[in-house]
Amino acid sequence: MLVNASLRHRNSDLTHRLVNVERIETSSMSSIQMPVGMVSSDGSAILGRDGFMFLIGGSNDVLAQYAPTRPGDLDVATQWIALVDNRLERAAQAGVRFHQVIVPEKISILPDLYPTPISSPTRLLDHIEAEMRDRHGSAIYTSVRGIFWSLADRTIACRRADSHLSPYGTYLVFKHLMNELFDLRIPAYRFDKATATIGDLSYRMIGLFVPEIFYEVDTADLPHFCDGVEKSDEYIPEDGSHMGRRQIWKNPKAPIDEKVVVFGNSFFSFAENGQGTLSWWFARWFREFHFVWTNEIDWDYVVNEKPGVVFWQGIERFLGVIPQQ
Repeated sequence: MLVNASLRHRNSDLTHRLVNVERIETSSMSSIQMPVGMVSSDGSAILGRDGFMFLIGGSNDVLAQYAPTRPGDLDVATQWIALVDNRLERAAQAGVRFHQVIVPEKISILPDLYPTPISSPTRLLDHIEAEMRDRHGSAIYTSVRGIFWSLADRTIACRRADSHLSPYGTYLVFKHLMNELFDLRIPAYRFDKATATIGDLSYRMIGLFVPEIFYEVDTADLPHFCDGVEKSDEYIPEDGSHMGRRQIWKNPKAPIDEKVVVFGNSFFSFAENGQGTLSWWFARWFREFHFVWTNEIDWDYVVNEKPGVVFWQGIERFLGVIPQQ
């Protein structure tokens, strides 16, 4: 693990803070030996094997969700299925397609690197995915866990010191969605441009913001139509929070001549935060892309905008909270 003592100050957007890669590679650095299974002082994170950190606590009590049996999980799963059925009805009334995406926890992607044997995914996600596959199939629901478990090496989908996906993992989800929903084959781009950001788990673990090097696509290797993307509108809540924030991106050169609206969270995030966000990819491939940071679906917004497709994206640890819409 690389530790840079000059990076002790806090930053409001740790996940996407860029660090000078050349400085990291040429500086005098030292490795630190830490025991597998070491838990952060606040109990929210744990160090797994090969330097991978996992979120286990927080307001959602992540680790508790992996208990073999949890009272109420079946009832919650049933409520989720009913919610999806309602969303499909509302989408049909609005004349749009609906698609739901759930991103698994890092533990569910890399259980073999967790410090102790653990069964994954959570029982709740397992129940929901089984029912969604039986009732709707891939046309309505995408199992991101299924995408990653088809890989020979699942570590490439994750970052070590962060709870989010790597740029390559994000690209794989985007590539799958474009293929399944729009019959568009995305090329196999080379992820060979070294980049670094500060992970959101490193400070929890050791009290330092640790820069992590990973790889992105050199934008010079992307299709020329990617140059046409521009942010056309943005709404920021008065309190400056992420919840409720909205962005609209347009690309008249995009290969998919559709407007899409996404209601999601930090796995989409804001397109300017880079290739580790699904928004970065969506904004370039669609004529018009709307992202709203929320756990709900604003159906009035959908009716007013009339997109071709509306996506809802959630994450495994939030499944215990069922949205109203």
